[in-house]
Amino acid sequence: IPINVQKEMAKLARALYRYGFSTNAYRHFSERTECEFGEVTGYEWSKDFSTCTAHGTCKYCNNEFSVTVNTALENGEFVAVFENGVAGIQKKPVSALSDLTGFTNEEVQSAVTLLLENGVTDVDITVDADTDMTYVSNAITSTDKTDITLKVSGAISIGEGAFANNTQISSVSFPDALEMDDEAFYYCFGLKKVDAPKLISLGNFSLTRCNSMEEINAPEVESIGTQCFLYCAALKSISFKKVTAVDASAFSGCSVL
Repeated sequence: IPINVQKEMAKLARALYRYGFSTNAYRHFSERTECEFGEVTGYEWSKDFSTCTAHGTCKYCNNEFSVTVNTALENGEFVAVFENGVAGIQKKPVSALSDLTGFTNEEVQSAVTLLLENGVTDVDITVDADTDMTYVSNAITSTDKTDITLKVSGAISIGEGAFANNTQISSVSFPDALEMDDEAFYYCFGLKKVDAPKLISLGNFSLTRCNSMEEINAPEVESIGTQCFLYCAALKSISFKKVTAVDASAFSGCSVL
């Protein structure tokens, strides 16, 4: 075989190896230069959208292949660019980053920060049951975004002081939370609405000085801690049909209640 043909074959073999072909496959492609990438059969994104994989077959001999590329962020989208016309360009909006189960607390914080920095203010995420909500709050306060609507599924506890002094959230929903610990939303001046349909307990000072709060949906609550709703001056009505314990000054300063 002439040396120049050998060089071209080696070059092609290296290229095909890069795209995940088996040894036999890229040897075959080296020998049959008419073979080329055919139709892509599907795409697979990593959970955090940092990579995207295209799956397909050879146009002529049906050998399977896969190509994985790293994504880049462009104008609020994850963009995966596949070279040499293999699969073209694939995109996902940043808002698609919602299933954060299996993420560490630090990774959850980074993901929420990424969402906010790319214009998402209606944050809807699913996390592990034991995820520390402080990291979600830290993500919010690390940006200049305001009037944020937050829904966190999966978490069963809103920990002590988790969102304390966070003035950037306007509405929160925790569909699976059972506990709201002490000072969880302490001094959240901008918070207007709380939705926690499975919540059983409200800790001490948990909603103290939420001056803008107009509505709370927590029909399963059984206990309300000390000064829980202290100075929630905008709160007009509440309904707790299962409450058996209300601690001191729980509703002090609720002037229109």
